[in-house]
Amino acid sequence: MEEIRYSKRILVHGSFIVEMVERALDWIGEDDFELEKMLHELGTKHAQYNVKPEHMPYMQQSIIVMLKTLLMEDSFSKEDEEAWDSVLSSLVANITRAQRAIAMKKLSEELKL
Repeated sequence: MEEIRYSKRILVHGSFIVEMVERALDWIGEDDFELEKMLHELGTKHAQYNVKPEHMPYMQQSIIVMLKTLLMEDSFSKEDEEAWDSVLSSLVANITRAQRAIAMKKLSEELKL
């Protein structure tokens, strides 16, 4: 566990996740086109790395657990958790939409062979 905790790869990926969530929050309602474009690109990248759409909810749960841990449970209300869960669910749905589209395209190409 200690090896994972201090892994440069994990730390870099974590910082990318934080940056993506921050950018997404800034764009919600302000620049929906750019937000959807970014989430589609993220879904495409995750599909290229063979990350399955069913893995994405674990990322969502991990962010919520991290927020609870960092903010202490008394500073992270049930309403806060529900709001974060709602926002993250929307982001994950958009990312997995791109992943599923790529999977369907690959399957279609395989069936044509």
